Amino acid sequence: MNKNINETTSAKKQSKLVRFFKSRNAKRGAVAIILTILFIAVIVGLNILASTIGLSWDLTPNSIYELTETSLEYISTLEKDVTIYVLAEEQTLEDQGEYYLQVNKLLHEFENNSKHIKLKYVDLSTNPSFAQSYPDVNWNAEPYIMLIEYKDDHIAVSQQDVFTYDEEYLAYGEYYINGQKCEQAVLTAIFNITAEEKIGVTMLTGHGELENTALSSLLMNNAYDVETVSLLNGEISKDSQFVILYAPTNDIDKDTYATLVDWLY
Repeated sequence: MNKNINETTSAKKQSKLVRFFKSRNAKRGAVAIILTILFIAVIVGLNILASTIGLSWDLTPNSIYELTETSLEYISTLEKDVTIYVLAEEQTLEDQGEYYLQVNKLLHEFENNSKHIKLKYVDLSTNPSFAQSYPDVNWNAEPYIMLIEYKDDHIAVSQQDVFTYDEEYLAYGEYYINGQKCEQAVLTAIFNITAEEKIGVTMLTGHGELENTALSSLLMNNAYDVETVSLLNGEISKDSQFVILYAPTNDIDKDTYATLVDWLY
């Protein structure tokens, strides 16, 4: 008796199950599951393909991992082999925070979009000979994040060149990063070291001039060859095309005046 009841109940359950799988809702659900599986498979496949051939997509709201059209246009015309040395291991760089991660992604964009730009990572703590190869760089002056090189010319790029800082914290001597300007810093350095002809500029000193570091940096970042000369014990280079006496507080003497007149002629 119980056996017949159990068989009847089981048959009813199987019948309901069959009717469910034949129903429209079940078919829709099955199609949805299949489409979901296919979608996941496609995404996984694309990621594998991208990893294999070195492609990436920037899906961030402001495309913070992508270069601007201006940058892409400039490096597409670059015909000189430039090497960007990042002064840290890649994982160490990215582990320092979101803005460092952005910098690393942008550096890869430079390399991926130009066959003339190579990206390399150098850990100065385990490879001190690298710093010794560039004795003209004052490594103790400030923390550098990369060195960009073309032939025998190079520029060391500091963290202050790459990041922006919160002015409120700077007032207390603290450096709190609130953004990055890596793209601008790298482009400026590449443009500077690959320029075939640099315009010479002489900054004169010795007459109580105002501090001109900002102006000199601006000129150098735009491929001007800047020298600083005191006419008391030096002379203006023959290659100099501009002489700047930056807001002197003392009058120039007759000898300085004669030197400037001779240079002008």
